[in-house]
Amino acid sequence: EMAGAVLYVLVYLFVASSFVWLIDKMNVLNPETKTASFSFYFLQPIAPFVFEKAGAILPIFKDAFED
Repeated sequence: EMAGAVLYVLVYLFVASSFVWLIDKMNVLNPETKTASFSFYFLQPIAPFVFEKAGAILPIFKDAFED
C-alpha cells in the first residue's frame, strides 16, 4: 500500500509539473506571480527532468521538453 501511495504521489507531481511547464511556456503567468509562488519553482523542473531521463531509454522522449 505504501508503494502505491508513493507511486501516486510521483505521478501527481509529474502531471502537475507538466501542467506548470505548459503554463510557463504559454506565458500565462506574469513574472511577479512566478516569483511569489513556492510551488512553481518546485514543480517546474520535474517534468523536463523525467523526460530527459526517459529519453536515455526511449529516444522519442529525448526532446519532448525542449524549447
